[in-house]
Amino acid sequence: MKRTLSRRGLAAASAAAALSLLLSACGLSDAADGDRVRIGVSGGDPEWDVLAAEAKKEGIDVEIVTFDDYQLPNKALADGDIELNAFQHLAFLSQFNKQNGTDIAVPDDPSNQGRALLVLQQAKLIKLKDKAGIYGTPDDIEANPRHVNLTRS
Repeated sequence: MKRTLSRRGLAAASAAAALSLLLSACGLSDAADGDRVRIGVSGGDPEWDVLAAEAKKEGIDVEIVTFDDYQLPNKALADGDIELNAFQHLAFLSQFNKQNGTDIAVPDDPSNQGRALLVLQQAKLIKLKDKAGIYGTPDDIEANPRHVNLTRS
């Protein structure tokens, strides 16, 4: 029997694949060591359960943490209570960062830092010099049109 994914299931599977890429780019995909990736979301959409199940197939243990207030996921992220949040657009995050003195952190080790910078470049938040490659550093940032403030974690 051939099984087809619903549009919602397909979107969740695509998001799980993107999550897997993002987590490995940021050095967070060590689920085999018992680590759990906590994702803050606003609202209890069933897509998040599908995403967690798809991520589990990829060896990523995802815990969905639901918030009722749009400000709380950013505060939890800044405090280290969650590793990712997935509810907002860039303008909201930028305004939150400005009001709360928070910013975007990139890993401090060479391989993960370069990959995190590539993720930020893919999101069109920064532009890296062509030579930067996978071992790029903040010194390799050629353009920062959104004035993203990077800190090392």
